[in-house]
Amino acid sequence: MKYSIALLALSASVVSALPHTERQSTLNWVPCEAATPVGKTLRCASLDVPLDYTSPSSEKLRLALYRIPALKQPAKGSILFNFGGPGVSTGEYFTGDGYEFPILSNNEYDLVGFDPRGTGLTIPYSCFSNDRARAQALYNNKELNGGSQKAIESQFKFGSKLAEACQKTMAKTGQLMGTSYVAQDMLQIVEALNEDGLLRFWGFSYGTVLGSAFASMYPDKVEKMILDGNVNIDEWYTGINAESGRNSDDVAAGFFSSCVANPTKCVLAEGNLTAQQLETKVFDFIYSLQTRTNYTILGEQIPYAYVLSRFFNALYAPKYWPVTAQALKAIMTRNATLFRATLDPQQPLAFQDEGLESFYGISCSDGDFRASRADQLTDPIKALYKYSFMYGELEVNTLAKCAQWPFLAKDREVAPYSATTKSPILFIGNTYDPITPLVSAFNTSSMFPGSAVLQHNGYGHCSSASPSLCTARWTQAYWANGTLPPPGTVCQPDIALFSGQGWSSLLPLLDNMNSTGKNYTDGSTIGENLPTWKGDGTVDGGIISGGQRGGTYGPCPVCPGGVFGSGSSQAGGQNGNAGTRYGNGQGSRSSIGVGSGQGKSNAPSGGRAPISPVKPFTGGAARSAASYTVAVMVSLFVWSLYLM
Repeated sequence: MKYSIALLALSASVVSALPHTERQSTLNWVPCEAATPVGKTLRCASLDVPLDYTSPSSEKLRLALYRIPALKQPAKGSILFNFGGPGVSTGEYFTGDGYEFPILSNNEYDLVGFDPRGTGLTIPYSCFSNDRARAQALYNNKELNGGSQKAIESQFKFGSKLAEACQKTMAKTGQLMGTSYVAQDMLQIVEALNEDGLLRFWGFSYGTVLGSAFASMYPDKVEKMILDGNVNIDEWYTGINAESGRNSDDVAAGFFSSCVANPTKCVLAEGNLTAQQLETKVFDFIYSLQTRTNYTILGEQIPYAYVLSRFFNALYAPKYWPVTAQALKAIMTRNATLFRATLDPQQPLAFQDEGLESFYGISCSDGDFRASRADQLTDPIKALYKYSFMYGELEVNTLAKCAQWPFLAKDREVAPYSATTKSPILFIGNTYDPITPLVSAFNTSSMFPGSAVLQHNGYGHCSSASPSLCTARWTQAYWANGTLPPPGTVCQPDIALFSGQGWSSLLPLLDNMNSTGKNYTDGSTIGENLPTWKGDGTVDGGIISGGQRGGTYGPCPVCPGGVFGSGSSQAGGQNGNAGTRYGNGQGSRSSIGVGSGQGKSNAPSGGRAPISPVKPFTGGAARSAASYTVAVMVSLFVWSLYLM
């Protein structure tokens, strides 16, 4: 008998015995109802844990758990996941995506997710009595901007109302949603799995905060841990996340550079505009919307907050950059037909998600900063604008809400965030991540002796936003035998920007890798920067160079722009393309790949041709306003896009 996820959350117990072949534990895993490719093997369970870990007589909280069984049984154990947010339901992610993770873990581990406190089916955070009240409150906040004093005061006033609403609905549990409590829930899950009593964890974005907390609180329990897209831990707990915007402008510049380099795939590219000219043109338009209150499409106003936020969110997922360009083009030209085509048909126009309430409920209760007057935000706001005007505009709204949040999480000081773990942690960071900069990976790694940092030289939020065989192979090697990349290892992405492609293009190659941390076809061990791929050339920092791909797969039919060479050495073509993409470089985008050395020299690892900053404008935007405006507040770029 199958159980729906919804019924599971309400049931007093799960009434199904485990099949004899499944790992025995104190959890009862039963099939979930989920009509998705991953969902065909998805199983559900629940676990009762203390609601309040500081109270010996605490009532119980029921956690919703999900599992994708390993293809190779018996499994080597379980890997626990957190996809970030905070506010992302693992159940929703597992039932919709996550198809790459079994392969990235060599098909040897059961993949286990859970809905953390305040998300999904585990006491979801809700500050409103119904969807109508939620939509109305967020709609009223849609046009508030971030940078001016008037806007700050308006956002602060709205933050007061939101705090009051959340105080009424979440008074009983508002203090019990913090990261420390979720880390303690994770230990309960590890014990209930009844395996070896050790944690294997894969955390993304906010999941890196959670993983770091667990590693600091229970260092002897860490068997393996990958933290990808790392948050500045110190700033997270102060509540002023200035460093998050460190690379935001670099990612935006990469969007425009790659757009100009791919005019047939980017509708914004026109005439002889340079990347810098296109960037200036687009941002001039976006900032002009602050005063153009009559700018409408489909009969609805298109606020500045919406456009800036939608563009910023798009930077998370390069796979969707072609659609982002279409959306910007449609908005700038008032092309209703094109604009409608960029909206998500699965998302109702009256955006009624509770995700942002979970985000505020968890992150604000973790952070220390509080203010009783709007003028007390002045210095923190200056910090938010330090690296990126665009990021600062959007983050002001979050600061104004968290400054008045009615709850402070219990046990926030449990973790000192520094420890020597049983096994070393692997940190992964993108060179061009709009919200979790690479420097944060190195900073957090320094708190855990013996850990390693893998630099993924790609764009987007978390490494999987720009898939790489090199990064994937180090990931597989780590899960297979704990192998860490040497210091200074840099992996290149294998999917061209503006190709519109994601992991589906590379999964057949990854699936050809065996489960012992070995190479594709020759069985050699992964343990150096340039592991060979016998019969197919070599993997050079993630770029396949030399030789026809041949063998099992033949010429790559799904890799545009010569990402994979089909004859001669491909490295020149890729490097030439990179040089052209970032300015000043020259090179061919052909599949033969004979791009010039100048392209390579002008596009060094981690660098790009400088682009002058966009001139600053006054005013600002609100992240929540842009995410929730009724009718056209529809975004294709939500948290679940991190890893596509």
